[in-house]
Amino acid sequence: MNRLRKRLFLPICCIFLLMAVFAIGGIWRCSSEAVTTIAKIENDDQNYSVVFQEIGTAFTFGPSHVRVILEDGSGNEVSSLEDDICNDGCRLNKENIQVDWQSDYVEITLFGKEQKSRSHQLHFA
Repeated sequence: MNRLRKRLFLPICCIFLLMAVFAIGGIWRCSSEAVTTIAKIENDDQNYSVVFQEIGTAFTFGPSHVRVILEDGSGNEVSSLEDDICNDGCRLNKENIQVDWQSDYVEITLFGKEQKSRSHQLHFA
């Protein structure tokens, strides 16, 4: 009986280890592809809006990957950018973005707890 236990121990441990690896990999893959809209900032004067999205989730205090989309009044994408925000693993919110509307472009400033602010320009069509 003892010999049978020794022969089955290693294969059973390998099966459980593989199940754990597949489960963790599946959870990580789903969370890295999830897109969450954080904010939508509209400019009624020029009929444009900026959509601020987080792609995936910050994993173990890593940076958050974000997408910022400039849309026209019909909801069509005019321009976009992707960047990372170092926010100490915290969830992103409206405080991580500032939008300044100009006559022919919008200036996007991204903020994080562990980084200097970074500015980008998205031009109107």
